[in-house]
Amino acid sequence: MRSFLNTHKLWISNFLVCGIASTIPFMINVGNIFIIVSSVWTAVYLLLERGKNLKLPKDVKLLILISFIYFFYILGSALASYDVKSGLKMVDRSLFFLLIPFIIFGLNQAIDAKKVFRSYLGFTALASLICIISAIIRSLIHSDVGYLFFDNFSSVLDQHPIYFSYYIVMSLLISYTKKDIVPKSFNLIARVILIVSLILTSSKISIVLFFVFLLFYSLYDKKQLQFKSLVVVLLFLISVVFILRERFVSNLSFDLGFTPTQLVEEAKVFTSQDKDGISDLELRYVFGSIALFHIFQEDKLLFGYGVGDVQDYLDYHFMFYNLAPSWYEGYNAHNQYVQFVINGGIVLLLLILIYLSGMIKIALRRKNLLMLLFLLFILNIFLFESVLQRVKGIIFFVFFCNIFLTESIKHESSDIR
Repeated sequence: MRSFLNTHKLWISNFLVCGIASTIPFMINVGNIFIIVSSVWTAVYLLLERGKNLKLPKDVKLLILISFIYFFYILGSALASYDVKSGLKMVDRSLFFLLIPFIIFGLNQAIDAKKVFRSYLGFTALASLICIISAIIRSLIHSDVGYLFFDNFSSVLDQHPIYFSYYIVMSLLISYTKKDIVPKSFNLIARVILIVSLILTSSKISIVLFFVFLLFYSLYDKKQLQFKSLVVVLLFLISVVFILRERFVSNLSFDLGFTPTQLVEEAKVFTSQDKDGISDLELRYVFGSIALFHIFQEDKLLFGYGVGDVQDYLDYHFMFYNLAPSWYEGYNAHNQYVQFVINGGIVLLLLILIYLSGMIKIALRRKNLLMLLFLLFILNIFLFESVLQRVKGIIFFVFFCNIFLTESIKHESSDIR
């Protein structure tokens, strides 16, 4: 048995890590199985490789340490909360901040990053194709084009459309920046499927950020393909305007007279008409301003409300403005930076900002375009969603951060050689 494992350890390691990447756009249970099996295999692999020490650069060690500190900070916050049970649910989700670095760096010497990116691109394109086919069939059965968009589009895979759009954008970034990892014909087909799917998810921030990337790519394409790229940009823009004009225009309006307050007589009481007419942008402003105003007034800015109690505080403040119950009870801040503050205070926010700045520093030093684009994408989507409140968001963020780190280690090692 030991001989078999030694012979096939590289294949097993790559299969499992590629499996984690491949299952990100699919049902969460499938991905969790791969992560659990990979954790067990990593322990076995380290036993087989005992005596072979993995040398990590100091900056990478620091980032791994911050990832571990993040988990234990969340654990401490949960145990210090009044509602420990709710806090432990967040601890359960945050366990991936320990497991994924353990897997990636435990198997570092065996992992082929190109295979990981190739697997992710291929399976995200497959997941997108499944969603497209399913959405078309359901729209024909029900004679309703509404089944082509947003929640209905990705429901077949039990995926939230916003998060599914993140996976698509990441796949498209891989497709454009790492063209050599897949055949040209496959890459072109994958791009078409992914771009169509991105439009159908109706995620404004993902579409806008990808459009900005496409625009810059078309202007700075080194292979004299500017004209073709500009045509793609133009077609993409026309498609978005034609298909999603109403959603973009109606949900990007901002004409809201709202200021948080502690005085009941001055608090804005949202009516049913207000709630029906509020745009996505206005709603995010309301959530964020309520959260920040009240946490400052209640002198909890340093350590936050605690991950176990934060939702109770938010729901209470939402009710103060008649936004709950029955409307937005149970909603998070819809801004990851604000969410860090109300979860664990300025301390937690600074911890994550140090982590992200360290990642960006490595990306710039290694001139890793894909890594830099991923981090810029993350920094932007954090403004509009509390990505790390969901398991899928945590896995997406932590997995790719650690894959990029292990890729940077191998590049540095090859430079030394």
